[in-house]
Amino acid sequence: MSDALFPEGAVLVVGGSGGIGRSVCLEFAKAGTDVALTYHKNNGPAEEVAAQIKALGRKATVHQLTIGDAARVDAVVDEAAKAHKRLHTVLVGAGTLATQVTVAEMTREQWQTVIDQDLNGFYNVLRATLPKLKAWGGGSYVHLGSGGHLRWPEGDVMSVAPKAAIVGLTRHSDDGYVQAFLTAGARQPDDRGLPRDRPQRLRPVEPVPIGPQIGTASGRGTV
Repeated sequence: MSDALFPEGAVLVVGGSGGIGRSVCLEFAKAGTDVALTYHKNNGPAEEVAAQIKALGRKATVHQLTIGDAARVDAVVDEAAKAHKRLHTVLVGAGTLATQVTVAEMTREQWQTVIDQDLNGFYNVLRATLPKLKAWGGGSYVHLGSGGHLRWPEGDVMSVAPKAAIVGLTRHSDDGYVQAFLTAGARQPDDRGLPRDRPQRLRPVEPVPIGPQIGTASGRGTV
């Protein structure tokens, strides 16, 4: 039996050109899998990440994507699937740079933007990839979300609300072929008084099974 963590194919990292996404791409490559990564506007940083992945001995492809554009999401998923033959893991880390405001301060336009890009964007990715993962025998989803839905940060509703909805979407999926993992990356003040703009350490949320653990060689879908 192979001791490889992942099967043949690649992980699709939506929002993999910078920050946490960049680090995640490199960790996947170190763990022994090829990577298809997306960027929104800046191709340069994405190509740099791809070069680092290739230096680790893995294949990397780069794709431009606006996650709120459903047609473009479909096209990118097809491109990545053609390039890598299979996607075994889908990680969504892209999202709107939300302003910290209260519900009373938030405008309808701000709310619509964050819902269209974050929540509807995640749905676009789910909708485009789920049939393919089923056809390939299974896979895993990872969402880089927010710890705010567990302990509400004041003034962070624009960031937390769509991510909390995504948790609900993955928890209550009626599909039996996918294993979902939710990972929280909180940027919020804590009991020690850390300022809002200081990122805290990533804290994993308990994996939420919505089907048999298939699609990875060892039955695991995170790195």
